[in-house]
Amino acid sequence: MEGVTVSKYGLAFVAESLRKYLGESWLLLAVCLLGMIVSAVLVSFGDGKSKSLTSPGLKDVTCMNWTVLIFLSLTLYNPVLVKSLIPGLGMTTVYYRSFWAFPIVLAAAYYLAYLAGGFQKRWLSAMILAGIVACAVIFMPLNPGIRYHLQLPTNVYKVNGAIPVLADAIHEDFEQTDQYQEKMEKAANADPETRKGLRKIMVQTLPKCVFPYDMEFQVRQYDASIALTCKRDMRLYYEGNRSTGVTYSGTSGAYIRRKRILDGMYGRDPSVSVSSFRKAMEKTKTNYLVVENDQDSQDFLTAAGCSLIGDIAGYHIYSFGLTKSGEKLLPASETAAN
Repeated sequence: MEGVTVSKYGLAFVAESLRKYLGESWLLLAVCLLGMIVSAVLVSFGDGKSKSLTSPGLKDVTCMNWTVLIFLSLTLYNPVLVKSLIPGLGMTTVYYRSFWAFPIVLAAAYYLAYLAGGFQKRWLSAMILAGIVACAVIFMPLNPGIRYHLQLPTNVYKVNGAIPVLADAIHEDFEQTDQYQEKMEKAANADPETRKGLRKIMVQTLPKCVFPYDMEFQVRQYDASIALTCKRDMRLYYEGNRSTGVTYSGTSGAYIRRKRILDGMYGRDPSVSVSSFRKAMEKTKTNYLVVENDQDSQDFLTAAGCSLIGDIAGYHIYSFGLTKSGEKLLPASETAAN
């Protein structure tokens, strides 16, 4: 979550992450906690003979919710523990997802449904249910279309139109290579019951690529069958974005290799040699580079052994280290000479 880091908020990190996670839907948490408190009181001080306390499982659900909340408060939501644990696990920017562990939405829905069905008179239950629905529509951002003249929500998140075309071209080329056929054979013989086998099937048969910065994060969501050389935080850091709180030192081999690739693609660092670029590509097992037509270092990339396989929608697609039946991969010395 951009801008919310342990180093910035310290012990308030958990509370700030929860606030960002809930956004305008904070009322859900209020309903959930209120329902848990009221139900706990009813269960604790009731005689247990009332039908409203025994059906449908009010005591069991309330006990479960309180048990989960207490456990999470001592562990995953403990600000003292989180302050030292989360940075070590590299979860600073994705910590807000941990709030999925507590069923806020399900608990709130359960208690509201229980309230609406807790009356013997049906007309009264119907009125309570109508009131709950009205409050949800008015006060919670569940469907802005209902609140704003029944307008249908628009697709505000639009994928760059070039991405589907580029992705299809990469897949088409990759599936014709000898490396893809070899990986598919290995994947066919892999054991799907083991972690290593699943990795061969799900990861090793995917083309590994580098895309332009403004496209890469959309590619992650558009096509899960494309593996990306750069991790999210690493690419943000390279582009100068420090909001994640994650830093990479000059001794980080993984970062240095990826920086070398990006510097070579765009000619940003003249000290990057052809041989060091090739080593970085080989070490990261990168298969394809997608570069803007007017920004790539074509002479450098060609000398480094990259092959231009397509000029599509204003982007050059280069392949690296891939061969097709009948072709031979030139060694580094011959490639540079050519």
